Formats: sequence, structure tokens, C-alpha cells
Amino acid sequence: MSPTLISIAVVQVLTILVALVRSKLLSVLLGPANFGVVSTVDQVVMTMVQLGALGLPFTGLKYMAFAHSRGAEAFQETSSSFVRLLGLLSIVTTVVASVIFVWFPGVFGYDLVAYRLALQIALIGIPAVTLNILLVNTLAAAEQPATAAQLNLIVALNLASGAIIGGWVNGVTGLYVGVAIAGAVGLAGSLWFLRRRLGLRLLGHPGALVRDLRARPEIIKSSASVYLAMAVYSLSLLAIRATVLTELGAVQAGLLQASLSIALTVGAILSPMNNLFLGPLVNQDTLPEAKASAANGFAGEMLVLLLLGALPIVLFPRLILGILFTSAFAPAAGALGLFVLWQCVYQIGFIYQQLLIGLDDMFYMAVTTAAGYGSAALLSVFLVPRAGLSGVAIALVTGMLLYGTAAALRLQLRFGIRVPSRVIGRSAYVATAVGGGSWLFLGRQELSVVAVGGRIGYALAALGILWLGMTPEERSRIRTAPGQMLRHLRPPSPATLP
Repeated sequence: MSPTLISIAVVQVLTILVALVRSKLLSVLLGPANFGVVSTVDQVVMTMVQLGALGLPFTGLKYMAFAHSRGAEAFQETSSSFVRLLGLLSIVTTVVASVIFVWFPGVFGYDLVAYRLALQIALIGIPAVTLNILLVNTLAAAEQPATAAQLNLIVALNLASGAIIGGWVNGVTGLYVGVAIAGAVGLAGSLWFLRRRLGLRLLGHPGALVRDLRARPEIIKSSASVYLAMAVYSLSLLAIRATVLTELGAVQAGLLQASLSIALTVGAILSPMNNLFLGPLVNQDTLPEAKASAANGFAGEMLVLLLLGALPIVLFPRLILGILFTSAFAPAAGALGLFVLWQCVYQIGFIYQQLLIGLDDMFYMAVTTAAGYGSAALLSVFLVPRAGLSGVAIALVTGMLLYGTAAALRLQLRFGIRVPSRVIGRSAYVATAVGGGSWLFLGRQELSVVAVGGRIGYALAALGILWLGMTPEERSRIRTAPGQMLRHLRPPSPATLP
């Protein structure tokens, strides 16, 4: 585990803590029902961000990383063009979404009509959310992943502060007023920082955007593929939330949000490492063999972190829900292990989807992402009335199995790249350990001496077997990781572009 990865991990742990504190305080301030409404409104905003951005925040990472490998001038020109174009698109998206909501207030679900003012204010934050995603990716493309993670932490802390203060002052509506103000201030700060650090040029002749797209027609094709993937992803999650809200009610929607939030913390360290570290590596101007080697090495070691993050949650679900939210969220404990399993399967598949992006197989990546989440949304329509929140989790796990398997098959059949047997075996083991732990201790008492001892014994056995399956080099890196982490707690010194 390199010093850069460790630096990202340390910062991401802090980012996770910010998210957990936000969820805890909002769950106390709002209660399960309003917490479920907020989660649905947030999903509406993210869906509009994905639909309006046309895939450019994520396509931008690919082409900015490629431009950076060509030199500082190429990088500054490419990154500045992406920022200007995305800024224009985000403003258009905000206006269009607001007008549609005014004319058709039930377009995002009639259950949200009572929260019309809050949703309208939330839509104003679309430009800040959209551009901050791109700005973090811009730093990553410039081979400054640790600094990108730090900026992401600052953005998360800023938005969480606005949400908590606003929610405390005036409930759901106040929450989105606070987020809108914090988002605008934070975006101004991020733009100033990247102008100083990377020479980002915010102003330019509008014709330059058209010229850039004409000179790089592959950007449009790649953006269309990413757009398809992200649009189906966002719409699928929105459909799942709407299904739960309609079929099971606002309280269950709040329990769903709690389950998703906790499950996502399992991959919250791995996802930024994937985006900020692995993403630029596989998108540089290098040979396919080098890209595959980077992805395989990353997968083999990151599965260790995945198991470490998953076990405490699946073994102590009620305790975790009580600590991070309140005792009112305890009914979600029965399905929480399945949601964690979903996140494990997704994170494994995402590594190799990232490799497909690096190999310019964007359309297939988009199709498999759409198929995975689309099938999960459709399956949830049948499973939610019959199995409640567990039905959502089962649908998500099924969809992500399709997503990951399709990526592995494509790599082998088209590019001749096999996922190593050690990665396949370790992935299967992690999924089995997580699913087995959830099933074995489901519904059992958690805090007696015997219960705690049994769970600790299971965790030690699971981690011990994983340790025995590692190579001597991997064990050595893990042994030295704590010392490296302490040496890299301080932010890296400012870097200059080559």
C-alpha cells in the first residue's frame, strides 16, 4: 500500500466521519419520516445532476488525465474547457428542472408535493454539486489524488455544516437553505483554489468550447456512454426509493436511507481510492498490460480493507444503527447485512469497470451499468411488497452480480485480460465471509459476553483465513502500513505540474 493510497485512506476516514455525524444529527433532528423525505429529495437532486451533466464530470477525468500525460498546457486547456462547459450545463439544468417542477409538481413523486418549497430550494444547489465533482476529479487527473481527497473532505464538511445548521433552525426547508448557501460559498473557494494550484482558467471565448468538442469528437461519444450509465443508475435508485416510499411509507424510506448510508461507508474508502488513484492510472497513455496490472494489484489489496470495513457492521447491526442514528432505526437491522453484501459486490465489479473505461470500452461499461441497476430497480418492484427492505437489498445484490460478471467476461473475450484467480478467489471469500456472518448472527443478541465473544471469534477467523491467503509481499506491505500512515497524516506539499 503506497504512501499516496494511505494518505487518501486517512483523509477518507475523516470524510466518512463527517458523513456519519451528519446522518446522526439529522436523524435526531428530523426523525425517521422526515429523514426519509430528505433522502428522497437528495436523490432527486443527484438524478438531475447526472441527467444534466451529460456524463462530463466522469468523462472529464479520463480526458484530463490523458491531457496531463501530454503536458501542462494541454492539461490547463482541457480542464478549463470542461469546467466552463459544465458550469453552463449545470445552470441550464437548474432552470429546466425548476420550471418542470413548477408546472408539474408531481413529476418527482406526489409524496413530495407537501415539501415543494424544500425541493425547489434543493434544486438551486445543482451547479455547486456538479462542479465540485468535476473539480475534485481535476486534481486527481493532475496526479494529485491526496489533495483531491482533501478538497472532497472540505466540501463534505462544508455541506454537512450547512445541512445541520439549517435543519436545526427550520427543519427540512431550513436544511436545504443551509446547503444552498454553503454550496455557493464552497464552490467559490474551490474555484479559487484550483486557479491558484493548477492555473484553471474560468473565463474564455464561448467558441472555444465548440472548437474543443469538434477537435475531440470522442469526448461526445464517451460522455454519451457515461451519461447512459449514470442516468440509469440515478433513475434506478430514485425508482427504488419511490417504490419503498409508496409501498411501505415514509418511515421505511427513512430506514432504507439508513441502511444505504451504512452500507456505503463500507466502500467509502475504496471508492475514492478507485476514482482518485486507480482511475488516472488506467486512463494514462500506457499499454493495456500496464493498466490491467494496476487494476489487478489494486483489487487484490483493497479487498482486505473491504472485509475490515464490512465485518463490524454485519456482526453488530443493531448497535451500529443505534450509534449512527437512533433506536428508532433498529428495525432496519434485519436487512442491513444484505445491503453491506451489495456494496461489497459492487466495489469488486467497479474496479474492473474502471479498467474498461481505461481501455476505451465506454459503451460496454455503460450498457452493463445500466443493465445492472436497471434490473435491480425492476426486481425491487416485485420484491419490496413481499420482502420489504430485504427485497431491495436482494435486488441490488443480483444487479451487481450481473454488473461485475459482465465486466470480467468482456475483459477476457475482447482484450484477452483475465482476472487473476487470486482476485476471484479472494472476492468470493470476502462475499462469503460477509454474507455468512450476517446469516449466522441474524436476530441474535449482540451485547452479552457470549454474543460479543462469538462475533469477535468469527471476525478473527475470517481475517486470519484471508491473511493466510495473501502473498508474502502483501503481508509485508500491510505490516508497514501503520507506520506509513502516521508519516503521511500531514497534507502533501504543493505540487507543480510537469
